[in-house]
Amino acid sequence: MSGKVDIEAVRAVAKKAETGGASSLPWGLAGVCGIEDAHRRLVGSLHPHAQEFVVLAANSVLPLCAEVETLTAEVESLKELHRMQLCAIGVAALCNTPESAETQRIYKGNPYWTLAYSDVCAAVDREMALRASRDRLLAAVDEALNCDGEWWIALARAAERERAS
Repeated sequence: MSGKVDIEAVRAVAKKAETGGASSLPWGLAGVCGIEDAHRRLVGSLHPHAQEFVVLAANSVLPLCAEVETLTAEVESLKELHRMQLCAIGVAALCNTPESAETQRIYKGNPYWTLAYSDVCAAVDREMALRASRDRLLAAVDEALNCDGEWWIALARAAERERAS
């Protein structure tokens, strides 16, 4: 071990802490006095073995601060991705007409596509199919109510043929 703290790295962390950055010195010394003075006071008052520990700790903490900042940025990015995935699910739930489904659907290669999105799309497709089936049945009932007796005779014969086969 060199026995020296990487003072430039400590200065960079202290400057970032003073300007409102995410990092801060573990001892909160940045705003109290100059970093060299704080380091000298802290390390100079310690037993030599403790001084070695402080140097080791300072050189170990700085990379960890950078790693925490990296992980924090990654978490924020993932939070935004999940928000957009939830928005995509909401849009899919509202696209319950063939036209809106055709124009608004996203597909598997899209970063906002998820299995939950796929499930919602499948449910919306079932809803649209049921609505189309209902419309066909209503049209058939309407036709049956507005026609003469020949339609009923043809329907009965078709039912007889179906039962016979």
